[in-house]
Amino acid sequence: MSAFNIEINDLAPLEVDLVRIGNKGDGGYLLPRGLITECDYFVTFGISTEWSFEQHVRSLNKRIKVHAVDRTSGVAAFLYSAMRSLTLRDANGKERLRDFLIYIKHAIRFAKFFWKPGIRFDRRWIAGVAATKKDLSISSVLSQIDGDRNVLFKIDIEGAEYEILPSIISSIGEQKLVVKCLVIEFHDTQERRGEFLNLVNSLRRHMEIVHLHGNNCVAAAPDGFPQVVEITFALVQNHRTKKRKLLPIAELDSINDPTVPDFELAFY
Repeated sequence: MSAFNIEINDLAPLEVDLVRIGNKGDGGYLLPRGLITECDYFVTFGISTEWSFEQHVRSLNKRIKVHAVDRTSGVAAFLYSAMRSLTLRDANGKERLRDFLIYIKHAIRFAKFFWKPGIRFDRRWIAGVAATKKDLSISSVLSQIDGDRNVLFKIDIEGAEYEILPSIISSIGEQKLVVKCLVIEFHDTQERRGEFLNLVNSLRRHMEIVHLHGNNCVAAAPDGFPQVVEITFALVQNHRTKKRKLLPIAELDSINDPTVPDFELAFY
C-alpha cells in the first residue's frame, strides 16, 4: 500500500451503517441504511445492460419517481443491436444467434422494469449543453425536480461526470436541490487529479463521503489511489466523526473484476 498525500487521505469516508444496493460486482453501491426510503426522486445516468441498482432502489421505495438517461440502452437500442448481430461477418451462425438472443433478452428485461408508471427513460446522452437532438442537458433534468423533494443520484457515465457535476453542485448550493445521496464513479483521477479533487471537495461542502471503492478495471495511479473510483456522498444526521482507516469492507464491498486483485486502501 502506498502512503497518500494529505489531500487524498482527507477523502477517508465516515464510518456509518451501510448496505449494499444492487448486484455484487460492477453495478452495486454502498449507501447508508434506510436512506432510500427518505428519497422522492431517483435520477440515474448510465445504465447500459446493468440496472440491478435501479431495481433494488425501486423495490425498497415503490413511491420514488425514477428518471434514467442513457443513449446506449433501451428497447430500441437493444433491438437494433440484435438485428445487427445477425449481419456480423466475423462471426459464425452460432455466435450470431447467441448475440441476437442476448440482446432480445436485454430488450425484454428493460421493458419489464422501465415501462412502468413513475419511471421515465430518455435514450439520450446526458450533457452539460445539449449540442444535438441526441443530447439531454443536465439543466433540463434538474429543472424538472421540485425544490422541496429529496433526491438520489447515480452517475456512471465514463468521464462525462466532469461536465455535468458543476451544474448539480451549483443547484445544491443555491438550495434548489436537496440531494440526500449521490453515488458516482469518477474516471481519470490521475490525469484529472486537480479537477477531481475540486469537484469532490465542492460536494463535501454539502454532503459527507460515506464510502469509497476502487474499480480495478484500471491500474492504480503511482501513489496507489485508484484511477477509477466509486464514491458515495450522503446527508447524514448526528453522525460520528470516526473515519474508516481500511477499505474495502469485506462483508459489503464486491470486486469489480474478479480476475484482478481488488484495491486495498489505507488511510492514516
